[in-house]
Amino acid sequence: MSHPKIDYRDLIPNDPAMIVEIVRQAEERFKMQVQFALASDARAGAMATWTSAMAGGFVIAAMGTLSGGAKVGALAAGLTFGLAAFCSIWAARPISFGCIGTLPNGWVDVVRDNEKLNESLAGYAAHLDGHLLANEDRMKLNGSWTRGAMWCMFMSPFVSLAAALLFA
Repeated sequence: MSHPKIDYRDLIPNDPAMIVEIVRQAEERFKMQVQFALASDARAGAMATWTSAMAGGFVIAAMGTLSGGAKVGALAAGLTFGLAAFCSIWAARPISFGCIGTLPNGWVDVVRDNEKLNESLAGYAAHLDGHLLANEDRMKLNGSWTRGAMWCMFMSPFVSLAAALLFA
């Protein structure tokens, strides 16, 4: 998703306390994003483990003594849970994630140019804004994969039953 890049000059306030508050709030939002991302990763990881086990169990059952519609139904459930496992594994994969702070070498030009603190904080706030928006886009995409996994888990009994009845 594309977001307009903020011009740091639009963040240079008349009151120096305002840019400090803008940066503080952006850093607080980062903390919240990290909490949400960690919870999402934990959820996706748990789902990946559970759905992989279910997929394997159904496929093993289908390859065992089952026959006819029961065999096809178990295979259908295994494939549906396998798809859920793929979606949740993809949602749990490592992604790049913007963070607060900067490297000291990012301030060299600011110091050399004798930039005012308001201006450098405004530039930092614009930097944070770009990372915050990119993080939100990444989290939305991973959330879509997690919802896809949940949808597959929900549909698995119905797909299994339909396959079993069709091939009984």
